[in-house]
Amino acid sequence: MSTYPQQIRELMDRSMRILLLAHHNPDGDTLGCLLALGHYLAPGRQVTMVCADPVPDLYKFLPGWDRVLTNQEALALPGEYQLAIAVDASDLGRLGTGGEELLARCHRVASIDHHATGEAFGDPAWIDPEAAATGELVYELLLGAITPEIATALYTAIVTDCGSFRYANTTARTLAIASKLVEAGADPHGIATVVFETRSLASLRLLEQALATLQVTDDGKLGWMDLTEEMFQKAQADDTQGEGFVNYVRMIRGVRIAILFRENSQKVRVSFRSQDLDVGKLAASFGGGGHMRASGCELPLPLATAKEKVLATAQSFIEGGHGGT
Repeated sequence: MSTYPQQIRELMDRSMRILLLAHHNPDGDTLGCLLALGHYLAPGRQVTMVCADPVPDLYKFLPGWDRVLTNQEALALPGEYQLAIAVDASDLGRLGTGGEELLARCHRVASIDHHATGEAFGDPAWIDPEAAATGELVYELLLGAITPEIATALYTAIVTDCGSFRYANTTARTLAIASKLVEAGADPHGIATVVFETRSLASLRLLEQALATLQVTDDGKLGWMDLTEEMFQKAQADDTQGEGFVNYVRMIRGVRIAILFRENSQKVRVSFRSQDLDVGKLAASFGGGGHMRASGCELPLPLATAKEKVLATAQSFIEGGHGGT
């Protein structure tokens, strides 16, 4: 059995001033873990929760979301921290601008993550790629101290990273933990309604434009669509409202790699999804990473150039049969 939970518990028990960090462009897993730890540690301690980017509207139902500071807001606070814990961040770059500056104020740094790619940091660095979500690891860490608020946060962490238990990373362990979280107070229906079945009008108008760009190769194995700055402006949508759009490409029968190109200022964020290929390796070839079936990267290129490079590489990747189990 891993000794990491005990090591991290001991560090938490000895620390009174603690910094918790989520990764930039936050999703349900990183925010759920951040808030679960925040609720657990808050009594009797000074706990600061930070993320490089603001909490998306989608996750503002989570208890305590309004106490999450941006990295820049946290940097404006005085003092040092006895302990920092980064959650769901596969490398230091995932902490965003100001993340390393914040860690420099910490006497000890630990990390908890489940990504198979990236460069581990922290001591201890608890990484378990077999976990469907980092939320599974935080559940193990906090076992016996799961309040309804913590249960809600961790259930959200898990259910979002395994696609409402539809993705290949869902295991018996995943379902067993989810069951325990429901017993502890998580509301599966309420969480699913907010996360998977509620969208703003702006988000749907954005999706309408993105779907108009949908293309597949002649053999039907590679599909992609675009999100441009102009689309966001036209839909009056913010940067968070394109989350999950890549899955519409993944749904197409016969598509083995689905890609979403998101134009963002002078760079392009690329999301990869697959049913049967290890797109973590594909993302790594562009300096990114993630999971076998879901990964991404960021390229400092114009949209047209980024698409040309990525699509050519993805096509070769399919032809090379880069699978994985």
